[in-house]
This record gives sequence, structure tokens and C-alpha cells, in this order.
Amino acid sequence: MYRAILCDDNEIIAQGLSGAMPWSSLGIEFGGCCYDGLAAKELLDQEMADILISDVRMPFMDGLELTRYAREKNPDIRVIIISGYDDFRYAQEAIKLGAMDYLLKPVDPEELAGLLKRAVRECRQREEQKALASKDEQNRQGEQMRCLIYDGPKVFEARYGSGPFQKVSRTASVVLVAAIELAIFINQGVPYFTGTAIPFVSPTIIGCVQLGATVDYAILLTTRFREELQSGKS
Repeated sequence: MYRAILCDDNEIIAQGLSGAMPWSSLGIEFGGCCYDGLAAKELLDQEMADILISDVRMPFMDGLELTRYAREKNPDIRVIIISGYDDFRYAQEAIKLGAMDYLLKPVDPEELAGLLKRAVRECRQREEQKALASKDEQNRQGEQMRCLIYDGPKVFEARYGSGPFQKVSRTASVVLVAAIELAIFINQGVPYFTGTAIPFVSPTIIGCVQLGATVDYAILLTTRFREELQSGKS
């Protein structure tokens, strides 16, 4: 579920709107009401929300300042501005700051519920986009790892450059030790995680250390090392 908070300096309006929303059926966890911008800021600091519903005119911090702050904390937050001021300047500034819509008071609960449905849909779409981008990145790193393992560092740098080689090297040592010690354990009966793998590391495997950070890559390293053990190259 996605988390939402509502902020309005009119407690009656805030309580009325929060009570009128079918939060659970919308796929939203309601994080509570705030009655001024500073209180909402503190609530966002405690636990970031996915959706912010905020009045414009509030004490201590207005809705536009709050929107700016919330989006600095979470660029993906969906913001719905509500106001009793039919002033295009407020709406224009709110949209400029990244608010998804601007509602005039008195707010129609059905209209707000419709916007919340849209906000949830946009949150899901954003998550899917991030997951797809992450999958693409994993596939790209997988291709790089296979190139490094089977073609060697020189071919890798000729194909991908030195940037990717250096970028992932920070996380490789733990994977390397686990993979090589597992290979030795399987092939020679050396106790697992003893640290005795290091003297047996061949130049080819050393070339492979610089990349890789997942179990899949550890398996690739293990397979390669087992092949070297069996062929007597290490």
C-alpha cells in the first residue's frame, strides 16, 4: 500500500476529508492529518509519504513550501493541492513544483478520491519503470561479467571502457572469496571460508575479481574456477 498524509489548517475540513476517503479500498495507508505545514514537514521527516494532500495557506509553512520540501525528500511523491483561493498564480506555482492537481474548496470527496486513484496508479507505474530499469541494468552487468570472465580484462576494456570496470570493483571482493572458496571446497575438500582460497587464485580469476556483486555472478566465478582446477591451470 502507498502512504498518504493530509494537511489543512482547518481541522474540521481535514477530519472531514480524511473520514470521507475509503483509504484501504484505494490501496492507501493513511498516515494521519496535520494542521500546519511545519507539523506535516516533521511527519514527512519521520516517515516519507507517497502521496501528500495539502492546503495552500497554512501557518509556519505554506502548502507550496511544503510541496517543494516533500519533493526534495522524495521526487516521486504525488502532491494534490487544495485551496479556498481561486487564484491561477497558486495553481500555476503548484504545478510548476510538481503537484499533480489543484482542487478548490469545498472539495468534492468523489473528486478527491478520483485523484487519489490516479496517484496510486502513477505510483505503481513509477515502481514498474524503476523495476524495469533495474532489470535492464542487471542484464547489462551480466553481459559485462560474462565478457570479463570468458574474454578477459583486455577485451572487456576494449568493449566497455574502464568506467564500468572501476564502478563495480568495490563490491567484487566478497563475491570472489565466496565463489573461490566454494569451488575449492567442492573440488579439493578445503574447509569453507577458511581464507585458504587466496593463494590458489589464478591470473584469469584475478582478472575477474573486478566485477560482480550477485549470487548469479558468484556462480559464474565458481564455475570458471572449477574448470581451471580441473584443467590444472590454477
